Amino acid sequence: MARGQWSTANGCALPGTSSPTNTTSNRRSADRRSIKGSDRPIERIAAAAGFGTAANFRAVFRREVGLPPAAYRRSHRLEPGTAA
Repeated sequence: MARGQWSTANGCALPGTSSPTNTTSNRRSADRRSIKGSDRPIERIAAAAGFGTAANFRAVFRREVGLPPAAYRRSHRLEPGTAA
């Protein structure tokens, strides 16, 4: 197995990125899917994502995604029966 394949298979950082960067990116992707695909309150999504407060989650989400979570949800609402 090539070193790059082993790194990827074992959750290590890809070349040019750090493991924390990959972890953060994966978490934000999960946050976006949670917001798009559910009607759960932002406060519950924030708590599930490990944020101490919903306000902190909203600030980080807006900084990284460019929209606050509620606006992102409105503009990316999934139709029933569509995949995330």
